[in-house]
Amino acid sequence: GVNTILGDAGKTVTSVGSTVDSLGSQLPTNNPVTSTVSTTVSGVGSAVSTVGTGVTTGVGDPNNPNGVGTTVKGVTTSVTSLGNTVSTVGTGLASSTSGTPVSGVTGLTGSVVNSSTGQLVSNTGTGLTNTVSSPAVTQVTTDTTTLANKTLGGVQGVTQTVGTTTGLGTPVNGLLTQVGGTVS
Repeated sequence: GVNTILGDAGKTVTSVGSTVDSLGSQLPTNNPVTSTVSTTVSGVGSAVSTVGTGVTTGVGDPNNPNGVGTTVKGVTTSVTSLGNTVSTVGTGLASSTSGTPVSGVTGLTGSVVNSSTGQLVSNTGTGLTNTVSSPAVTQVTTDTTTLANKTLGGVQGVTQTVGTTTGLGTPVNGLLTQVGGTVS
């Protein structure tokens, strides 16, 4: 059903994020430039993975009574993660260039990136996650999940009934199977 499709999409997003994270961790970190790139790539990959996991364990899981809330928390947790990455880049820039001729500029820039941007984004993500986790919002996202699952289940049932009644279900399914096999 639709939950399975969403779950599979979430798994794909998680896999892409994990691959990006892995690429970032393979970059050399022995100089400020590659270290910054490594931290950034890994951080973005990790955030993407978190979104994918939120989809997979949220709306992708028909047995999760609060699938919408779980999915939204995956996104808000990713915001926190991205903020932490920005902070790490800022502090890394400041510390990796200390004692060099550019340290006056990079130290100040790194400090601003960490405190003004990274911490602001992290705190925003944490605040959003706390809000989504609150009892009032959890009730809304749980009710939304129930409504969405019932609606999607009904649409799926009607579609299957129409396919069976008209006799188009089997030929269309066969066509989709052939096309899917060709594409893969």
